[in-house]
Amino acid sequence: MSAPADHDPEQLLARWWHDYTVTDEDDDMLTAEERLAVTAPFGQTWPGTAPGRTFSAEPDAMAEQFARVFLAQHPHARLGLVAAPRGADALTTVGWDGPVNYDNDTAAFSAVIRMF
Repeated sequence: MSAPADHDPEQLLARWWHDYTVTDEDDDMLTAEERLAVTAPFGQTWPGTAPGRTFSAEPDAMAEQFARVFLAQHPHARLGLVAAPRGADALTTVGWDGPVNYDNDTAAFSAVIRMF
């Protein structure tokens, strides 16, 4: 597995966009029109990232509020801490293999999450 810093997140997103919008007439559950409708109005053209937005609340305060609600609803849940330089890198650090059917390099997903 690579490191998140080894990847350009915009290049990854553009490649994934392309891979998802390409139609494979032999092995696709969607018609070409249905496949392109999923990404309308952009079709196969990667639109780039969306503009940033301002926070409506202070992020740390919002995280604390969500944590309190989560713990109230799930009192037996336990928190797992991961020694990672950034929160987004935790996926790679713990060896998350959730997307193995899509990309075997979890660091690519960490790189994209780092953007936000």
